Amino acid sequence: MPTIPDGPNLLDALEPAAILTDLAATIVYWNRAAESLYGWAREEAIGHPVFDVTPTMASRQQGEDSFEAVRLGRRWSGEYPVQREDSTTFLAHVTLPPVYDNQGLHVGVLGLSEDADEARARHGPLPDPDPEHRFHSEDLS
Repeated sequence: MPTIPDGPNLLDALEPAAILTDLAATIVYWNRAAESLYGWAREEAIGHPVFDVTPTMASRQQGEDSFEAVRLGRRWSGEYPVQREDSTTFLAHVTLPPVYDNQGLHVGVLGLSEDADEARARHGPLPDPDPEHRFHSEDLS
């Protein structure tokens, strides 16, 4: 019988960028797809606040607000501008579920993100985010 990969190996198998943070928003895991999408090597990203790495200056507050909702135990999904290590920006479709340990304690947030335009090309239309979870292309600056 094949061995099922453990958490980190399983996250590396995901196609979307997977960024795991603790409840203080510090990056504790960064998968290969995150390296490819954002341009930061795993070693460069781990240990840094996620708000210093992925959101643009214009979307930082949106990122903090969505993280806070998940920190309080809710799941969040929507689109907002993010940036790569080289400062280029793109609109990302982001899903943020809470992460619980084996005892049921909320210990972190798993950020799953992909380029929204590329996701639409692969999967067709994405669910339309609520107006409060939507940014427009002019917000990318």
